[in-house]
Amino acid sequence: MFNHEYKEFYSQLYSELQSEYSRIYKRTSEDPGTAGDQGEENWAEILRDWLPDSFKIITKGRIINERNETSPQVDILVLHPDYPKILLNKKLYFSNGVLAAFECKNTLRIRDLEKIFQNTIKIKNLYPKRKGNFYKELNSGIIYGILAHSYEFSNKKVDPELLLEDQIYNLDEKIINSPIEMIDLICVSNLGTWEAYRTSYINTKGDEKKISTITGYNRFNNILDIDKKILPLAMLISKLYWKLSWQYQSLQRVATYFNNISIYSSSTFRPRFWENYKYSDIITKELDNNFEEISKSEKIYGWDEFNNFNY
Repeated sequence: MFNHEYKEFYSQLYSELQSEYSRIYKRTSEDPGTAGDQGEENWAEILRDWLPDSFKIITKGRIINERNETSPQVDILVLHPDYPKILLNKKLYFSNGVLAAFECKNTLRIRDLEKIFQNTIKIKNLYPKRKGNFYKELNSGIIYGILAHSYEFSNKKVDPELLLEDQIYNLDEKIINSPIEMIDLICVSNLGTWEAYRTSYINTKGDEKKISTITGYNRFNNILDIDKKILPLAMLISKLYWKLSWQYQSLQRVATYFNNISIYSSSTFRPRFWENYKYSDIITKELDNNFEEISKSEKIYGWDEFNNFNY
């Protein structure tokens, strides 16, 4: 049974966020630009409150890589704690210093989604492909996501959560060419949270050994004794910590704590199979040489404390 102080924190957070959305929405038609800025600031404040003080949370900036290539403007950036103080207000941020970036919407609309998916590819491609373990080879060097107060839907006969999920999967099939390019987190505070799911497993058929890859977007289901309205925000914070912990190890203890608190009963996703996804020679050679050991351990999967292959 979920009866933890954590529940009260998120209940309060949800109420505050929805109150802000109602206030902002009333003025949207008068000044949509200011309304958008206020919505971004709501989310930035949530991240400032929940992440350690050492993380810098910036609104409105672009990312620049070592090749002098730049991203589209991003609404919120989470900077590495060691990011140079003198450069914090330059609005052009070094790619290696940006841990996460988010697009923000007061009301997420169907027509917004395709551009957001296209932007995630542009941003993820600023970062070089990494080698060494399955986590690195399935993930970009940056976490990218969507944060929205609410979601617009016109077909009231269809569950809005499933309607949005259909759009996510349709665009994933249409636009995403690699697991690396997936949107990592999608949170609509009054609807649901989806987390990019990437998993690797080893297939054997006779003497043949093959690495297979499956992706999807985890949708978290509610447990009976928790108010459904707090689940999206709770899962956003929990999964953001989880993903940041792969890049910034000092967060691992808190991430594990959040993960161990049972806020959801199960998760579901629709599998997309990547039969020909190519891993580096580092992994394939390791597989050939140490198949028995690898198939029973986390040797080349990354963070050993995370005893599953969900990245």
